[in-house]
Amino acid sequence: MRKIAVISSSRADAGLLYGLLQGLNQHPAIDLQLFVTGMHLSKDHGLTYQEFAQYQLAITAKIPMNLSDNSPLGNAQALAQGIIGFSQSFAQHQPDLVVVLGDRFEILSAVESAMMLSIPIAHLHGGELTLGAMDDAIRHAISKMSHIHFTATEAYRQRLIQMGEQPQQVYNVGATAIENIIKTPLLSKEKLQTRLDIIIKPSFFLITWHPETIHSKNTSVLSGLKELLAALENFPQHQVIFTKANTDSGGEEINQYLQEIVIKTPHYHLFSALGLQSYLSMIKLSSAVLGNSSSSLIEVAALRKGSVNIGHRQDGRYKPASVIDCHSKKESIIQSINQACSAQHLKLCQSITLDYGNGHSSEQIVEILSQIDLVNIQYKKFYNLPLHSVKH
Repeated sequence: MRKIAVISSSRADAGLLYGLLQGLNQHPAIDLQLFVTGMHLSKDHGLTYQEFAQYQLAITAKIPMNLSDNSPLGNAQALAQGIIGFSQSFAQHQPDLVVVLGDRFEILSAVESAMMLSIPIAHLHGGELTLGAMDDAIRHAISKMSHIHFTATEAYRQRLIQMGEQPQQVYNVGATAIENIIKTPLLSKEKLQTRLDIIIKPSFFLITWHPETIHSKNTSVLSGLKELLAALENFPQHQVIFTKANTDSGGEEINQYLQEIVIKTPHYHLFSALGLQSYLSMIKLSSAVLGNSSSSLIEVAALRKGSVNIGHRQDGRYKPASVIDCHSKKESIIQSINQACSAQHLKLCQSITLDYGNGHSSEQIVEILSQIDLVNIQYKKFYNLPLHSVKH
């Protein structure tokens, strides 16, 4: 029986991991271990670890990280706390393989622990770019510490090979978000209203605003958000539904500011977390999705809705035609929202093609992880691209 540990730190990666977790849990040759940490254990972010029970997934261990101090120093100390917690827990539970997704500093703590304990690592969603966030460096660091890679597109697979990863260990399986959309029954407006205890108006924007962690020191973490809020004043007929920012440095400042705005604005609402089913249902019912979340690039596009990606956080990522990029300035945001809500753009959203696979990502990953030879897999030899493929 192969013991496979999966790490989840937030609502964001949990939504992408549910199908994989269920597949691993049901496989006769795999003993699934589920470790939760980060925002999952935060009351301010909704204690989202509780949602795993809905999928009949037992939690092996909770690794606490103090996220109350949202400063760069506070996050660095939380990272150190995570390394200690994961090291102790891995030593206790002895997984044969650790599976992680994405680019969060909370996930980095698990990867560093696994590396020091000589536990092989499998990484999902490597090879991507987010030039406006520290996540970019974290993601590439995780990739270099990992031994098996599962990418969302062929372009991302090629980037990992360019970074020296062995081609036979880099699998383009598509994005697990696509299978979520295929398999998750969406809620009606009436059921959403009951679940969320709000009245949902016919027209509304769904917004998530995360900090840009790579920005000028002279720029306030709230500057882009304030421009967005100023732009929204031009759309008084639209209800606005916010989900809270993550724990990146500046996230708490954003959330506190939003709480103040929501109290003063009756048609604004703020949720710590909506949960996978409610979030996807909200996307489908919305007039458009605004902000700087990576979900606009996959989930929103796959649900054939328009989105406005504001600022630089997602710079470098593959963006379908449904995504409208704009600057963090009021006039640019207004123009982009009007475009996203136009009949022409809505028609375009219905016809786009996506490069994120066929919706069977988890099945492919489970099959590979159940069979792959882990003996000597940690001996990583840098792969040099053939000379003819290198541009001078």
